[in-house]
Amino acid sequence: MNKQRRQLRHLFVILILCTSQSACVSIGPRSSGIERSQIARVKPPGSPYSEVDRGAADAVWRSSKTSSSISYFTTCSRETDDTVEALKQNSLRALSEVQILLEERIQINKRGGLQVIASGYLDGVPVKTQLVIFKKDWCNYTLSYVGVLHNFGAEVEVFQAFVDRFEVP
Repeated sequence: MNKQRRQLRHLFVILILCTSQSACVSIGPRSSGIERSQIARVKPPGSPYSEVDRGAADAVWRSSKTSSSISYFTTCSRETDDTVEALKQNSLRALSEVQILLEERIQINKRGGLQVIASGYLDGVPVKTQLVIFKKDWCNYTLSYVGVLHNFGAEVEVFQAFVDRFEVP
């Protein structure tokens, strides 16, 4: 069981790193001219989530119960202007056999955004993810929840609370 949990953690880290347009290409510092948002106000998810190594993301929390993860990734640049559709495609490219289960336009932080629920395989493991993507001023925001397919629903309300409290003034 411990070996399986370690493998799942590794898979989630890979998926989290691929939530940006450049993270899958280079897992190092952000490109020149691209910065993290300095104005996002985030309230971390509570127990059973705890913060883990963030990699390229702004922050990542993992559940001690299900190994599901919640993360957010921001990019701010006046030089690039990706669409929410392009951000969605880049976020999902780590998955194989992707199936979009839900895709809807939403309002978040007084801006139009995109909510996506998708399933697929990450290194052969069936997973499900929920993404909330929006843009404000020169910044892109991708909030994500990733879980193994069979227990995805167990903590999705924690992610929804995280999204509801995520603020960009």
